[in-house]
Amino acid sequence: MKVNIKIAFKKIEHDNVFSGAIGWWTKSKFYHTELILGDKWITSDNNQGVIIRDLKPLNNKWVYKNLGFIEVTDKQYKIILDWINEQYGKEYDYIGILYSQFLPFRYDDKNEWFCSEIVTKILQLFLIKEVLDLVPNLTSPGDLAKIFKVE
Repeated sequence: MKVNIKIAFKKIEHDNVFSGAIGWWTKSKFYHTELILGDKWITSDNNQGVIIRDLKPLNNKWVYKNLGFIEVTDKQYKIILDWINEQYGKEYDYIGILYSQFLPFRYDDKNEWFCSEIVTKILQLFLIKEVLDLVPNLTSPGDLAKIFKVE
């Protein structure tokens, strides 16, 4: 089966201290990322943790990178979707983002996620070659934007 994968990047909101801090520290105009997997949006946000929702209309507040259709078997797709569904509702990783993005301690809580961490992990599950050597909790939205040449 073929699965269409897109990455959505959100630009810094200058009235939001959190987004501004992430963008400033990572030297990027992007502070948040989400994954569009077929007809689902997947991310971790600081209000709800890991969320999976139906695809919403695309809009100009986001920049999109279409990775195209990735070929996987039905069994592989089911395993990946089962893993994603197991992450649903897990908390946003505030400590992880602080101690792996802002401070050099490489902290990783296996039960919590921030946005670029879970997006990177899912891309790795699909064997997207550009991210296979990344450590998900050390990857920022800006890193993903650079890797996939998103401006």
